Amino acid sequence: MEKFAIVVAGGSGSRMNSTTPKQFALLGGKPVLWYSVEAFYKAYDEIHVIVVIPQTMEEYWFSLKKDYPIFNKTWMVFGGEQRYHSVKNALELVPDEVLVGVHDAARPFLDVNFIRNVYFLAEQKGSCVPAISPHDSVRMADDTDLLKPFPRNKVWLIQTPQVFYSTPLKKAYQASFQEQFTDDASIWEFAGNKVEFCEGSPFNLKITIPSDFTIAEALIMARQKTQESISS
Repeated sequence: MEKFAIVVAGGSGSRMNSTTPKQFALLGGKPVLWYSVEAFYKAYDEIHVIVVIPQTMEEYWFSLKKDYPIFNKTWMVFGGEQRYHSVKNALELVPDEVLVGVHDAARPFLDVNFIRNVYFLAEQKGSCVPAISPHDSVRMADDTDLLKPFPRNKVWLIQTPQVFYSTPLKKAYQASFQEQFTDDASIWEFAGNKVEFCEGSPFNLKITIPSDFTIAEALIMARQKTQESISS
């Protein structure tokens, strides 16, 4: 089945306290966005990758295409006010009856086998949303903001890429935006579709705040050293 991937890089990265959105910041000498795009092309030679960027970054995007040829293979659309609107814009380029994965560019540590597994399961079940259980103890706030213990085996942390059949996903995105639409699974479910979950990866780190970037740099350096030792 034909495969598409939407890499959402439309955020402003305000929580990083930087003028450069986190998805364009350099990580190991390459833009954070580059790692996700490369991983999708490594997983599937013929996959169609759509990158969503802020309209304010258009000029910068074309300069990136000169420095990083892999971006010349992608399609580009501009993002919207919310993540919902950004994905909706990208879905206009996705045909019916294909598989489409939606991935946050701020998650640069995609593993090729992980991508293939999520797409494979989505093709079998109609959708696949990776999730992991937290290792830490969990507490939930009640109506008075009092934190009470909560069983961590009942809590799941949702990751991307989230993969779906394109026709029902595009139909689900015809709904008007609501605050509860925090990811594609919530929109898919709101439309009456069943969300199929699969095992996520503890290495599928999302860069959100400056300390996350420090961890990401360490992981990139470790990965590069591993590759160098294998090559030698």
